[in-house]
This record gives sequence, structure tokens and C-alpha cells, in this order.
Amino acid sequence: MPTLQEVQRQFEIEQTSGKAPVDASDLPRSYEEVNPQWLTAVLCLNYPGAVVEDLELGPTDEGTSNRRAIRLTYNESGRQAGLPERIFCKATQTFQSRFVLGFNRGAETEVIFYNKVRDQLDLEAPKSRFANINRETLNSIVILEDIADQVRFCDETTDISRARAESQIQLIAKLHSTLYESSQLDSELADLSSVNQFYDATCEVFGWQSAAENGVLASESFMPASVFARKEEIWPATHFVYQLHLSLPRTFTHGDVHLKNWYITASDDMGLQDWQCAAVGHWSRDLAYVISTALSIENRRAWERELLALYIDRMKAGGVEMPDWDEVFTRYRQQMLPALAMWTATLTPPEDAPEMQPPATSIKFIRRMSQAMEDLDSLDACASGSA
Repeated sequence: MPTLQEVQRQFEIEQTSGKAPVDASDLPRSYEEVNPQWLTAVLCLNYPGAVVEDLELGPTDEGTSNRRAIRLTYNESGRQAGLPERIFCKATQTFQSRFVLGFNRGAETEVIFYNKVRDQLDLEAPKSRFANINRETLNSIVILEDIADQVRFCDETTDISRARAESQIQLIAKLHSTLYESSQLDSELADLSSVNQFYDATCEVFGWQSAAENGVLASESFMPASVFARKEEIWPATHFVYQLHLSLPRTFTHGDVHLKNWYITASDDMGLQDWQCAAVGHWSRDLAYVISTALSIENRRAWERELLALYIDRMKAGGVEMPDWDEVFTRYRQQMLPALAMWTATLTPPEDAPEMQPPATSIKFIRRMSQAMEDLDSLDACASGSA
């Protein structure tokens, strides 16, 4: 991994190189550089005679990544091949996006997911047409089929019914069981970060610990008083839970299964997007995170044990030998801590980071997760030192 100074130097060189993208090995420096020749190279390789003739850029959409929808016009061969008329792109074209998604390998992870993992998974998730990263500059782009007119994307206000919650649980169980303790994790997927490598890199470069601790302090008015009173224990407990991944069974985890990364299909099934925080680790990470952010406090209290039972059943159906109930429930309780840290750090990000989410989103999720921590005695589950 290059240093921050090396990436900054490469970024400055890249910005003045004047080389427009031509073939698949090139990466555009901005969406304004995307051109029909380059799109033909990356989208039409397996379709002889197909050519992208024109394009129309959609509105800018900036966050942790640089996002843009693009409408395409093909020649007759391209139209006959059924190539997508609309694509959705995610890139790291700004230095800020490379700072956030480059050094913790988030951008590279999403490229690996779409190039090596996605086709193995029989679940609802976007499909890519092209994904690549330059490991020296950390410039990257992922081109997805645009599904915006086919699905409804969730936000923190989306109502998740019992049926939708069960759909989420079944999806992550299928994800986890597919690559559970798979030999691929040490062979063709060995370039994937572990949960602990993601944690270490984000702490070192992003300043995650201080951002998360500042976010806890900013959450006093909407965090249960009993949890806030133990604020000094929250980060040490978070660190403890991350270290558990080193000794627990491994699988492929999404890593960021908050509600805004889900969408609802026409048949009311749930789909999962944004794979840039995926990592190799224990399944409990995703399980606690999705239940605590997707459900209202009342519904989480009413449904969580039955949803955990459903997850256990679906994992067993996928060939996984699951631990007993007490261990599953303990892991679930413990993993509330890393889930919370994702959002306290988002509420008060470092000065050099872009605004990743609106404050209202962070507040909603922190309220839900910290209440789950109180209900489940999550800090005590960590203090017990159960490994």
C-alpha cells in the first residue's frame, strides 16, 4: 500500500498528465473525461462490432465515492446485443475519496467483489460491467447496471416489515454460508482485507478512534443515559470485539449492512449494494449491524430472537455447523459495538474527510444501536472477555 504522501504526489501527477482514457487499462480522472472510445473498450469487449456512439452524464452525486449515472447510445450491433442503455458508476476520482476509500482498501475491495465474488452468489445484489483500480494512485471505477427504475432504495425512514426483515436475514445467511471457511479465502480471494486489517487501516489513516469517540460525545442527547455514562468503555470494548475476529471462524462479510445500503425489489424482496467495506471475518458482524439499523426499536425488541433463530436455520441449511444459542446471542450482543463505531465516526468525521452521510441518518442509527446496546447489555458482554 502506498503512503499518503505517495498517493498525493501520484494524484498531482495524474491531474496534469493530460491523458484521456482510451482502453480498459486506463481510468478516467473525472466523469467529464469518460468518452465513447473508452466505454466501448470496457463495455463492448465481448460483443464484436458493438460500439458506444454517445453518452449523457447524469447529475453529480458525491459522498465517500464519486458517483454518476450515464445514459449510453450504441450502434446497431450494440443495441442488438442488449447492452445496458444506463449505467451507474462509483469512482475514487478526488483525493478525498482516495483518502477515505483507498487506504483502508475499500475501493479495491469493491473491485475484488465484483470481479471475483459476485458471480458466486445467488442473491439479490447489483451486477457490474467493469471494475478496476490503479493500486499506485488508488484511482478506481466500478460500472454497474443501473437498477434505479426497477427498485426502491432504502433510507433511514424506510419501513422494514417483518417479511422484509426476514428477507434481509435470509440474504446475509446465504452470503455467509456460501464462503464460510472456504479455501478461496486463502487462494483466489487472499487479496481481500480481513476485518482486522480494515479496522487497523481505518484507525491509522482515517483517525477512526478519535472520530468515533467524538461522535459518542456528540450523541449524549439521543443516546440512553446508561450507555453514555459508560462512554469511556465504548472504544476499548469496540477494540476488543474487533480482536475477536482473529480467533473466530471466517467468512465473507459485507461489513456495512446499514439500512441505506439495501433496496426493495418489485416483489418486495430485499437487495444489498455498496460492497466497499466487505472483508473476511465473523458472520456476527453483519448480523448485529443489519438488525440494529434496519428495524425500529420496538420491532427489533419484538423480533430479534426469532430473526436470530431464522439466521441459524438458514446457515445450517447452507451447510454451516453453527454454535449453540448462547454463543450466537453473545456474539450478536458484542457486535453492536463495531456497528455503533461506524456511525459515531460518521457523525463527527475527521476534518479531511468528505461528509459521508446527512446528520439525520447518523442520529437515527446511533439512537437505534445504542438502545440495542442498553437492552442487550452489550458492554457487559464485552467486559466478560468472552472469546
